[in-house]
Amino acid sequence: MRRCAVLPLLLAALPLVALAACGDDGPTARRTVALTAVDYDVPELRGFAAQKGEEITFTMTNNGSQPHNLELLTADGTRLGRLDVVQPGATGTFTVRMKTSGSAKWVCDIADHVARGMRGAFVVT
Repeated sequence: MRRCAVLPLLLAALPLVALAACGDDGPTARRTVALTAVDYDVPELRGFAAQKGEEITFTMTNNGSQPHNLELLTADGTRLGRLDVVQPGATGTFTVRMKTSGSAKWVCDIADHVARGMRGAFVVT
């Protein structure tokens, strides 16, 4: 009979064990976002949104005539992630974990690309 009394206690503890295994941030949602850089825009980032704790792999294909990069920043300028220079016709990939919620921004900081409009904002909820 003692074994039967232990089973309900073990079953009750399982949710706590599962939460502890996920860490402080809980389970991580993952997704891949395909981007296309053109001179001077990344259209898929217009209206983009992310979730706090989400891990996103960005794959950017440069369909423009100029080299481009991509940097994601918090509102205060802290770097979330960066894709180094992607030459015309090439593709680059990087992964970012959205650690905090709030406003964020993206830029291509090559030469005068920001001044030409290759920048934008997004929200992490």
